[in-house]
Amino acid sequence: MVFEQFTPLVEPLSLDEAFLDVTASLRLFGSAQDIGRQLRQRVRQETDLPVSVGIGPTKMVAKIASALCKPDGLLEVPADQVEAFLRPLPVSHLWGVGPTTQAALGRLGITTVGALADASPSELERRFGKLGVWLAALAHGRDTRVVAADRQRKSYGEEETFDRDLRDGERVRRTIVAHAEAVARRLRAEGCRGRVVTLKLKLAQRISPGKYPILTRRVTLAAAVDDGKSIADAALALWRTAQPGKTVRLIGVSVSGIEEQEGQLPLFAARDTVRRAALNEAVDKLAARFGRNVVSRGGGG
Repeated sequence: MVFEQFTPLVEPLSLDEAFLDVTASLRLFGSAQDIGRQLRQRVRQETDLPVSVGIGPTKMVAKIASALCKPDGLLEVPADQVEAFLRPLPVSHLWGVGPTTQAALGRLGITTVGALADASPSELERRFGKLGVWLAALAHGRDTRVVAADRQRKSYGEEETFDRDLRDGERVRRTIVAHAEAVARRLRAEGCRGRVVTLKLKLAQRISPGKYPILTRRVTLAAAVDDGKSIADAALALWRTAQPGKTVRLIGVSVSGIEEQEGQLPLFAARDTVRRAALNEAVDKLAARFGRNVVSRGGGG
């Protein structure tokens, strides 16, 4: 991986995103901007793909900077400029602010990070619970999380908070399938398979300010897989048994029970297995070249 040519402290965030801690690499490669420029050049040379680099003193600031300089830029936010950088941004840039939380903050007249930073922390806690305390800290640029470079990942997952609460329907099922495909691509990219599929649901009934019940269902497969259809089929089956009468605001799909790939397919592998492997390889190549949303599988019934 190109990233590991600059630092061993790499935390994958998704198939095409990662956090890098380059603190110990500065003496070897130069400033953070120097490293960012070298990294972008090397990715371009090895993959012919553009890459955006955000540099900041915390993970959240670096991620926001990366998003703002897409599709092929570099943006550094020095530590003494973090609050000034954050203040004019919409609150949706902060981690933990999905459409529902953004709307709730908007009803309080809080639409920018600066307005959130100026709000009373006690009032935010009263209205949003621990989430309010967390958001108040983020609005001031305070984020103590470090880059977690644990190579032995225990699970791979994707989740989404909807802009409105949903019951069963095409959008829900397509979301489950899309999450399954994204997880499968990440498994294949890191040479892994998983045996346990988990469906996560955040139910719409609020139990306290900012808190909603979480429901999880899981199934252990007969064999470890890295195939999106296998993961999607298992997750959709879990959804069918879990959802009757329920309204959800978030759905997530994850795979655990991770095993390393054992090499090529068996000589006498089933024809369907061979076809899926070939299809997955083609999808991975298209996603690498044109983006991960270029191909998607339809929702199941």
